[in-house]
Amino acid sequence: MKRIKGLLVIILSIFIAVGCGAKKDKEIKYDEFGYQEEINLDYISNQDENAKVKNIILIIGDGMGENQVEVTKKFGLKEGQVLDLTKAEYRGYVDTNCLNYYVTDSAAGATAMATGHRTSYETVGLDPEGNELKTILDIAKEAGKSTGVITTDVLNGATPLGFTSHSTNRYLNGKEMIKTQLNANVDVLMGWGEASYFEYKNLIESLGYEYTNDRETMNNSKSEKLLSVFSSNSRLEDKMPSLAEMTQKAIDTLSKNEEGFVLIIEEGLIDKKCDSGEIDLMMERVVELDKALRVALNFMRSNNETLVIATADHETGGLIIGEGTPDISWYTEPTRYHTNVKVPVYAYGTKSKIFDKCDILNTDIFNIMYNNIK
Repeated sequence: MKRIKGLLVIILSIFIAVGCGAKKDKEIKYDEFGYQEEINLDYISNQDENAKVKNIILIIGDGMGENQVEVTKKFGLKEGQVLDLTKAEYRGYVDTNCLNYYVTDSAAGATAMATGHRTSYETVGLDPEGNELKTILDIAKEAGKSTGVITTDVLNGATPLGFTSHSTNRYLNGKEMIKTQLNANVDVLMGWGEASYFEYKNLIESLGYEYTNDRETMNNSKSEKLLSVFSSNSRLEDKMPSLAEMTQKAIDTLSKNEEGFVLIIEEGLIDKKCDSGEIDLMMERVVELDKALRVALNFMRSNNETLVIATADHETGGLIIGEGTPDISWYTEPTRYHTNVKVPVYAYGTKSKIFDKCDILNTDIFNIMYNNIK
């Protein structure tokens, strides 16, 4: 009997070792540029008219006009490095105007993409009459899907609020907007600005979220409702996740739902670096967005009912490509604020062909997502 037990222990140990080995084989690998290595390169998009979109990933580069991408491509990459943005299967342009100005802010820009309605400058989640608008995340929830919003900016910034809250002005009633956001039933929320959220930790946990505030606890979370919020004063590489890492964790969490998910990803610092005229840092943020895009594309290539869209809420700074080395003089908007220049949209995966050479309104981003959810 002891021999049998001993053999069983040995056999069990072998199974465990093999299992562990299998997990190691699936570990994510990175290339020389810090991107996830591309997988399933033989993937071909399913452009069948009857194809179903199960998952939608919308990536927003705040302030990322076409020249932000072009300058990064020409001056911000290492030898041999190529942006995944430039590998888009289909691409076009988006008109970003808001309702009452030719030049939008991020709140109205996000609301247009989130709800399909153009609204007034600095307004989030409301129509011009002040009525609350249903967002694409609300509609996804009604369809049984999981939802998420992640950002490299503060979680209560204009773009996340456009998808999760309602106010006549993005700067008013900050605490109430956070409460509205927390009660919006979004499964994954990630971003910076922990100081604004810590006082709501009890509410957050009562709503079923696991509250985490650094890379390790975020990655170790097994919860299907996750709120990760980080200190704005502590972007330490060993403790704080990159946008790509947040994207991977969000996808891992949301994809547990067999009905699919809708995930909104914002690289929020492109705009800020344009505001300050820091072209080198702006290019770094475009690359960070591109690394998150690689994560989304790797998921898409293994889950062929996935649509990935990358675009911007507006262009910032009137950036041109000038002579010599990029510097602050390449920004032609006098205050380096937003412009009404059309922004690019890049699309990949199932039903992405609708974006081929398109010239659309920002509200059409919502309409396309809606038509693939309803």
